[in-house]
Amino acid sequence: MKQFKAAHAGAKYYKNHEYMARCLATEGLHIKKDYSLVDTAIDDLNKLGLDFKVAEVAEEAANFAEKEGNDKLTLKYLKTAYKARLFQNTLGDDQQ
Repeated sequence: MKQFKAAHAGAKYYKNHEYMARCLATEGLHIKKDYSLVDTAIDDLNKLGLDFKVAEVAEEAANFAEKEGNDKLTLKYLKTAYKARLFQNTLGDDQQ
């Protein structure tokens, strides 16, 4: 918990949106057991265009849901991870 609080404080202090989203996902999975926080974190990472990070968070959430025996959530997060993996190497129109 001490390390989580330090990481969360650092992410807020430096206004690092990626790490704030990762902290939110960690809080949702490990501390509060609240998948809505994970969904919010995934949405935030999607808005930032961080497909690789979306896939990582979604895969971790799928593993937790599977351990809980929640097949519906497991499938939801596996689909999210799969979709993110498909787009992680896609470049935009103005990139080469």
